[in-house]
Amino acid sequence: DPLTILATVSQNTNTLRLGTAVLALPYRHPYLTAKAAVSVDVLSGGRLMLGLGIGDLFHEFEALELDRRVRGRLSDERVQIIRRFFTEANVTFKGEFHDFKDVTLLPTATQKPHIPIWLGGHWEDQGFAPGVLRRTGRFADGFIPTFTTIEGYKVAQKKIKEQAEAYG
Repeated sequence: DPLTILATVSQNTNTLRLGTAVLALPYRHPYLTAKAAVSVDVLSGGRLMLGLGIGDLFHEFEALELDRRVRGRLSDERVQIIRRFFTEANVTFKGEFHDFKDVTLLPTATQKPHIPIWLGGHWEDQGFAPGVLRRTGRFADGFIPTFTTIEGYKVAQKKIKEQAEAYG
């Protein structure tokens, strides 16, 4: 588990920024992801960057008995919830996959206004999947591209900026 490893690393370094690249959102409940991330952030004195993705190792979805066909929608919901746990004192949420009321995450992160969230995405035949660019523009502070060229990254960066502006 990358957050467990980073908790250990945080105790043996003082200035190194720590991050996941990337933690698959569908694999665990967003409360547990947020709680573990905040724990690492506190232990490290505010050095965590949380890299998240929708997951692409389909054998892991089978092992976890997850339907990979809903991973995009599930990830959209979970990253939104995680961001809210990082920024709100009390969270109520009703969505397609999660429904809870008045949940508080303690302790709170050391970093303000919140732990940075970066989203990852793979370059495929014709570019990045539109969903990852939309999700990044809407919910993320940064983008972790893989298997791309500088030109591919520039195209993705432009589309992410357009999505961010569209969502305000």
